[in-house]
Amino acid sequence: MEKTLLILFSSSTIYVIHQNTIAIAIAFPVVAVVLVAFKFDAVAVTR
Repeated sequence: MEKTLLILFSSSTIYVIHQNTIAIAIAFPVVAVVLVAFKFDAVAVTR
């Protein structure tokens, strides 16, 4: 039962990732830039 759920979950996850590859490719750099900006803000504030 658990194995079946795991297989279903992983296959659906792969399917979703495949469907959203373009969205992820666009969103990931944006998220990275935002995270870096927040880190630099935090460093600037602590100084």
